[in-house]
Amino acid sequence: MRNRNVSIRPASIDDCQDIFGIISDPDVIKATFKQRKIPLDEHKTWFHLALNNPDRFLFLIEDNDKNTLGMLRFDIQNKYADVSIVLDKASRGHGYGPQALNLGCDVIYQTTGISGYRAYARADNIPSCKAFTRAGFVHNGTTTIEGTQADIFVYTITDSPTNAV
Repeated sequence: MRNRNVSIRPASIDDCQDIFGIISDPDVIKATFKQRKIPLDEHKTWFHLALNNPDRFLFLIEDNDKNTLGMLRFDIQNKYADVSIVLDKASRGHGYGPQALNLGCDVIYQTTGISGYRAYARADNIPSCKAFTRAGFVHNGTTTIEGTQADIFVYTITDSPTNAV
């Protein structure tokens, strides 16, 4: 599915190394709740399990030239889908995150009928908080994850997918 400058596609095993490179970036590690570098073997195991989990949807975010910009993940939790996004360092700050989030929510809605989405971002991760807000997510309180304050964002598709950004 495509929206202006980005598209998303289901991730495949061939994408494992590209995603490992993105999540190994020190800025990405700093923005996570665990704040630790994941060893390659652990990532490969996680990635394989994620691709085979029927309640998890992994998408690669790409630009018009099919360059990898990042990864978008949805974990189905009853009536909600928990959302996670990570972008390559060079792709941050260009508006790709909100576009990818809207595309992903639309795909999950069309595929599963789930219309409610939740995202958690470290309270000090201002770029992620802004990306969720720009995608139409609404701040819905705070919680603590791994001993760190997290902002909760929610998004609901009410009638039909919007693809709006």
